[in-house]
Amino acid sequence: MLEKVPTAFSYSAEASAVLKQEIEAMELIVIKQHEQQYISECVDQVMADMGYDLIGTRDVKKRNGKQFHNELYAFDEGTAVNVTYSSDGQIAMELGGLSREDRLPTTEETQVLTEDMEAFCGEFAEFEKRLRAKGIVLGNRIAMSPPSADYAAIINVNDYTISTDKQFSEISVAHKKKTKAAEKKVLRRND
Repeated sequence: MLEKVPTAFSYSAEASAVLKQEIEAMELIVIKQHEQQYISECVDQVMADMGYDLIGTRDVKKRNGKQFHNELYAFDEGTAVNVTYSSDGQIAMELGGLSREDRLPTTEETQVLTEDMEAFCGEFAEFEKRLRAKGIVLGNRIAMSPPSADYAAIINVNDYTISTDKQFSEISVAHKKKTKAAEKKVLRRND
């Protein structure tokens, strides 16, 4: 299960004690893996229940040996939430604009992304509540940054394995402006 190469032990009292320690250590690793798998499945289920479609995934291995698994969920037109699972059990969530290239967001895109960050942060309390109902409780929150233009980012979808059956669009400020203008007209008409 752990893909470890079997170690030969000669029979002795000392070897028996070492073997017992090795078994206990491996059992703890397997338990931790099952725990992380359960948490990942619960996050996937809650995201789906809240209407976020999984559009892509990727696995990254850094030079220092750390491994990360990313899942990309569609949030709004041209934006997505990137959920990053690290090999040490930490989870990070980040909202970004979707593009097919590595680049920085424009000023207009930054404004749209900041608005979407505010919307996602407003829904995050519900996300935590639903996870808690499944037995997942946050241990130590390292940071929860407020919505800010400083955190606006563009996510290159070419870095992900994209689900062929999922539709998504790249970030488009023109489309967002039309939608916002239409919403404002509707609001004025009802007043």
